[in-house]
Amino acid sequence: MAKAVADSKKLMGSDRAGGGIPFLSIPMIVIGHLYLFDCKVQPYIPIFLLVTGYFSIFAFLLQVGRKHCTEEDGTCDKAVQFWYYLVSLFLLAWCIVGSVWVYSVEKVEYEDTTSGEYCNKTLYLFTWWILTITWGVLAVLVALSCCVGCFAACLATAE
Repeated sequence: MAKAVADSKKLMGSDRAGGGIPFLSIPMIVIGHLYLFDCKVQPYIPIFLLVTGYFSIFAFLLQVGRKHCTEEDGTCDKAVQFWYYLVSLFLLAWCIVGSVWVYSVEKVEYEDTTSGEYCNKTLYLFTWWILTITWGVLAVLVALSCCVGCFAACLATAE
């Protein structure tokens, strides 16, 4: 059973620090800063991008730091892992909040900057696509995790 779980972790990539620097974090931060005051319909959208971008980089750095822990008793690894899970939980909750802010907007005005429904087109659409892709990827990962778990259970019962 332990071998099947270890194999499933390798298959899912959870035994590594991730796939690299979160490549969308920098554009999130840049777009959030550029259009910080350009969304009257929902002023929290650029703040959502900024916080998500910075915390994603922080989570990545925690994972990288975890690989460099050298303490014999594992205290460093456990502390970094705790903070990583805490930041990840925050990012999940923040993603839910951001989804409410973005998806609750019924009408967006991209041209008339004096309108109360105005939001910069780049800002709004970038955020909308980031959230939509994030939820899609999360759904695929959950489905894959379920499949890997079933596969590991089948292997364990076959042995």
